Formats: sequence, C-alpha cells, structure tokens
Amino acid sequence: SWVTAKHIEAAGGPKLNIIIGDHQSGSTQASVSEFKRLVGEGVQVLEGSYGTVMESITGLIEQYKVVSFNGGGSSPGQLEKPYLWMTRMLYGDDPITGAMQYMHDTYPDVKKVATYGQDENAVAARKDYVPHFWPIICPGGEIVANEPHDLGMTDWGPLVAKMIAGKPDMFITMSAAKDQGYSIKAIREQNFTGPILGIEITDDAKTVAGKWYDGIFGCMDAYDPNYPNPLNKEFVAEYKAEYNAEPEFFAANYYEITCIIWDLVRQVIAAGGDATKGEALNAMLEKTLKAKTLFSSDPNTTGDMAFDAVKHTVDKPMAVFQMQKGERVTVAEIKKVAYPDGDPKTGLVTVVNPAVSPMPAS
Repeated sequence: SWVTAKHIEAAGGPKLNIIIGDHQSGSTQASVSEFKRLVGEGVQVLEGSYGTVMESITGLIEQYKVVSFNGGGSSPGQLEKPYLWMTRMLYGDDPITGAMQYMHDTYPDVKKVATYGQDENAVAARKDYVPHFWPIICPGGEIVANEPHDLGMTDWGPLVAKMIAGKPDMFITMSAAKDQGYSIKAIREQNFTGPILGIEITDDAKTVAGKWYDGIFGCMDAYDPNYPNPLNKEFVAEYKAEYNAEPEFFAANYYEITCIIWDLVRQVIAAGGDATKGEALNAMLEKTLKAKTLFSSDPNTTGDMAFDAVKHTVDKPMAVFQMQKGERVTVAEIKKVAYPDGDPKTGLVTVVNPAVSPMPAS
C-alpha cells in the first residue's frame, strides 16, 4: 500500500493517509477494538488481512459502511457480506482439488495422506475437499490423519509424531505463514521424506523452515513478477526500487487493492458523488464490478478482473508451485473444482515445468 500511495500521488492523484491497525496476529478482540479506533479516526476504506479478523468485523463493516477489501486470508465466512470484497481466490478451497490431481499425476505411488490446518482458514478444504476428492483422484487412497491445530503453535513435535504414526506417503498442510514453516521443519526433522503440499508458499514460512522449505509444493493464486502487462511492470519496478527485492504475492494483491480504491475515487468524483464516503465507493463498485489487475500476461494491456456481484469475490489464475533451490517455480496451472460434484481431473489445466525431488539437497 505504501508503494501504491507514492505511485498515486506521483501520478497526480490524492495523498492517501494510511493508518495501521494492529489485530495482534488474528485476535478477534483486538480486531474489533482496532476497527472502532480506525473508524473514530475517519477511516472510510479498509484493507484487511486474516480471514478470522475480517469475519469478526463483518457486522461492524456493514454498520459503519466502510468499504473493505481482503487480499490475504480469504474465507467462506466473508462471502456475500455487504461492503466486504475479496481479491484473492478462496484460501484452500479453490486450489486444493486441482493441486491434489497434480500431486497424484506426479507421484502416482502416493496413497496415504495426512492433512492438518488451523480452524481459522481453509477449514472446508481440510474437512471436506481433501477427504472427498482424494479417494476419487487416487483409487485406493486414504486419509490417515486429519488434524486441527492452534494458531501460532511452535512446538510441533507431538502432533507431527501422531500424524507420522499413520505412515502417510504425503502431507497436505492448510497452515499459513509461520505455522506452516514450523510444521514443515518438524515433519522433515522427524525424517519424513515424501512430498509436502502446502496451501501457499510464503517468505514467512520459508524463513522459519529454513533449508527444509526446499522441495515443498504450494497451491494458490498465480501471481508472477514477470507478468508483462503495463501495470505490473510499473509495480515491480517501484517495488524493487523501494525494497531491493522482487515482490511476492501479498505485496501484489495490496498494491492492486490500493489501485482499485483510487479508481473508485475517480469514478465517484466523475459521477458527482462524495469520494470521501465508503458508501459511495461501495455503490460504485457494486455498479461496475470491475477493476484493474496485475494478473495478466498481455504485454500491451493491463488486465481487468471481475467481481462476483453476490459472493463479492473474484476469479484469478491459480497454479501449483514448488520451491526449487530457494526459488518458487510454477510447475502446473490449475483451476477450481466445484464441491462435491465437480470432476477433479478438470482441476489440472497443464503442467508447466518438471518437479524436482521433494527432499531438499543435503
């Protein structure tokens, strides 16, 4: 958002006043109190993150008419909520079936799966999608462990030992960020050498897991810093100049969201409305249901993404990635499969690059 704000001001747009609210890594009590503080300071637009955080304040978002966007922790509990829009595919639910089809095609000898995750995000993916679709994808396949865990857990030894006792051939983790990193580190340190499929790949998890992060797979929205469209090229250049690093998925999403807000402001002003009111911005988005996106492979034109008028979410490209020698490599393109009657074979669109050993080099 900070990079976007500079871009907008340099392009002749308004100076955006960005105020940070600390939800203390997902505390619902802190989320409510911080939201009320932000509203008290005049905030009319909110960029949120965690799924549980946004779910805990959906009523307040509607009450105070604060147009809100979540490009991080998308979840079913945020669907169809007034004033709340998600710019990410449903975390876990949308990519998991296509990713499992890819894993079966890549590792046909894998039969037994252990899956785990927190009860905040990707709950349906863990409880419904994996148990339902894996035996269809893999005849004779079974789920030997399906475990919830507390958010922020760091001592993974006992839970990992319990899951490994079921002799899985593969782990599927719905855990996010540092939770994912700690769990993968524990799994590898207990000598599991098979493939691990995560619901995302993040720098936070990589930092915690260290060398054990190499070889893992992740499935999520397919942002690529090399997308050649004009908006993405400008974003990547600005991000590198600011942070001396390539942007990752979350940075791209929140840059995109701030651009959406700017576009809405201009549209409301052009229509003679009051662009300082969340209600006016939200009404404009409900009317247009379109925004510019970084997720476009057209080198000449910035892409458009369409919002679902009822569900308040979007449809973006998704992929399976693998960490290979410290780099995230796209190995397959996937798309969502309807639960429970969709055909999982349709979830795997195409294989892009070959996978390497799921175990990091010693």
